[in-house]
Amino acid sequence: MSSVKTVNINANESYSITEKNGKSHKSKEKSGNVVNGAGLSLAGDLVAQKRKDAMNKAMETINKTFNKDVERDKELAGRQDRIDELKRMIRDAHNTVKDADKKLADLKEEYGIDDDSKEQKELDLLMKRIDSQQDNLDVELTDEEKAQLEEIDEKGLTEYQQRALQAYEPKSIQKSLIVDYEKELNKAIKSLQAAKIDDLKSAPMVESRKQADDILEAARKDIIGTLYEEAKEKIEEKAEEEKEKAEEAKEEQERLEELINKKKEEKDITEEIPLDEYRKTDELRQELNTIVKDTGLSQEDMLGLKINQKA
Repeated sequence: MSSVKTVNINANESYSITEKNGKSHKSKEKSGNVVNGAGLSLAGDLVAQKRKDAMNKAMETINKTFNKDVERDKELAGRQDRIDELKRMIRDAHNTVKDADKKLADLKEEYGIDDDSKEQKELDLLMKRIDSQQDNLDVELTDEEKAQLEEIDEKGLTEYQQRALQAYEPKSIQKSLIVDYEKELNKAIKSLQAAKIDDLKSAPMVESRKQADDILEAARKDIIGTLYEEAKEKIEEKAEEEKEKAEEAKEEQERLEELINKKKEEKDITEEIPLDEYRKTDELRQELNTIVKDTGLSQEDMLGLKINQKA
């Protein structure tokens, strides 16, 4: 039973080699620009190792990028969490401001204070002084307002003014915090948007997959090269063997032709020998055989001795 192994390699011809009873039989046929190498030792272990190494390298490239993406996602998620937290803090601060406004309105109603009254105007100035003490509110007092505040402090505050200032102080603090929170929020949003845009531009996983594909493609070409060289080497070896066999056959043919010619020449010579000479030759041969038996010498040796004696 024969087994045929085929390997496609870029070349001008195809070779199909079939293993039969441990021997390789090669046939050559045209098949486009593909070489089919069968029964060749194609360094299977080396090819498998190259495939494995290439796959490991490709997966390593993807995994590194994936891990970086995970870390990047965590970082972006942390930024988003901070944005959400700032929004919540701003919302809470606004709620505190609303609560303070409600308390102030309730106190005004409780004490029956009119907006145009001196007591309310003094309270408004007192609240402005509190705001001026907050760095983020950018509130400044004029020299006239400072003089008026000194007079109010000397005179003393009414009960309504004292209670109203206690309700207003948290509002002033929260207004200052809202400014801080909103600045940080705007910065965080812009930073997150820029980071996402950069990620979209760079597309690290897409680039990583491309790099992995390039690695696998390079490995494929390397493997094809390995198979091609292996097949080429085996084909060249087989061709050399065929060449040697042809040379041996030619030498054998020449040897046989030489032998035939020699025999032919011997036959021609025999036909030309006179009958008497032929008989003498036959008698000499018989004599030599007798001496060989008695002495153990070869016919060639005895023939030489006989000729020397005649000489």
